[in-house]
Amino acid sequence: MDSDFKCLLLLTEVQWLSKGKVLSRFIYLQTEICFFEAENSGFEFLNDENGVLKVAFLNDLFEKLNVLNLSLQGANENNITITGKLKSFTDKLELWIRKVKNSQLDCFSGVEAFSKQV
Repeated sequence: MDSDFKCLLLLTEVQWLSKGKVLSRFIYLQTEICFFEAENSGFEFLNDENGVLKVAFLNDLFEKLNVLNLSLQGANENNITITGKLKSFTDKLELWIRKVKNSQLDCFSGVEAFSKQV
């Protein structure tokens, strides 16, 4: 199918930091997965705009959580810096909720890109 990826890895357990990457790869390979799983049930949501939109939203959210997770690690981190980063992320969540309620999707690049395609 002239895809960039030549094989499909099937793993049951994926580490936390890899889950966001799995979702982004899943979205990237959406067409191939639909073709490959055409006879099997469980992937019907990929043919539905709403279903793909939900996966795009999860992908964006996992990307943000992965960035937060990585920023909380390291030798220079302590309770004060971690608390500040968590408070900042909580404030961002509130902002994102307000923006989504006003149909402003600029904070979620995958959702915004998908909604422009449709």
